[in-house]
Amino acid sequence: MIRKIVKVSGLAICLIMIGSLFFNFLPVSAGDSAWSPEPIPSRANNMLGPNGVDICDLALFNDGEIIYATTGDSISTTDTSITSNVTYKSIDGGNTWIPIPVPIYIDLIATAPENDQVLAIANKSTCQVYLTFDGGLHWKDLGSPDPATTAINDIAISPEREGIYYLAVAGKDSIGANLWYYELGIMIPTGWHATANLLLGFDPANEAVALAFSPTFGSDATAAVITDSSTNVELQLFNFDGKKWNGAVGDYTGFPCPIVIGTVITNLSSASLALWPDYNGYNPDARNVFVGLSVNGTATDNMTSGIYRLLDTTSENISDNISINSIALDGGDL
Repeated sequence: MIRKIVKVSGLAICLIMIGSLFFNFLPVSAGDSAWSPEPIPSRANNMLGPNGVDICDLALFNDGEIIYATTGDSISTTDTSITSNVTYKSIDGGNTWIPIPVPIYIDLIATAPENDQVLAIANKSTCQVYLTFDGGLHWKDLGSPDPATTAINDIAISPEREGIYYLAVAGKDSIGANLWYYELGIMIPTGWHATANLLLGFDPANEAVALAFSPTFGSDATAAVITDSSTNVELQLFNFDGKKWNGAVGDYTGFPCPIVIGTVITNLSSASLALWPDYNGYNPDARNVFVGLSVNGTATDNMTSGIYRLLDTTSENISDNISINSIALDGGDL
């Protein structure tokens, strides 16, 4: 996602909720849906840092107790009690936090779903990526995914598959949108691998803005990626077994899937993906995805900002004309 959480007055633990609208999938009968307000706690006793600090990204471990929060590079220059060269960690669901030193200013953070000691961090503008296997005691410099990389918009670490984790980075290079990956856990690391334009099936775009690994990655080896161009926003699927995109993979019929078809789309100021817990890229009946967008373009295109539900290749707008920074799904609420 581009800027998962933007400008809040301090680092507040209540932002684990990531939003104030919760979407109940089945309130009465299958197919029904409803929005309801979710109160946000006050800032009193919920401050992680001084006023003026941004929360740029959050990483939540599978147990719901371990959380990482990053502060980005927009730290107040008048307050020397905090620097951007830390990430904050909580092991009790956000009740208490400890700072962990990091080697760079970080905008993005990701943790492996089954191993909270495996973390990746990135700076969006310098395109630097670092990795740790011991919870931040030691960091490995992975450099930039490519010398031609001009922006990093999102990072994610896959569930373990055959003893390997995949670290993926969505962004852009001098040609356009790209998705890079780095294999973690192999005996001899082979470095970064680019996938767009080099591998079959990719639909060229301006930028890759959000990504998510399938919760059943161990069986379907699938990653979902949001890309934008001057006329549309699409959901594209990449397969790590065949190293192919979209319809080039026999099971991904109908992809890339259009989400927004516009006229003059400048870019996406933010985008976010939430995959259903039993999502499976090989099964059309289990390809259920929610997408949040903030679209920049013409006045008409801007109104396509909102939340979309994708059932396989069918896209439905369930909340339109509202800018969305981030969405999250717990299996019952959005």
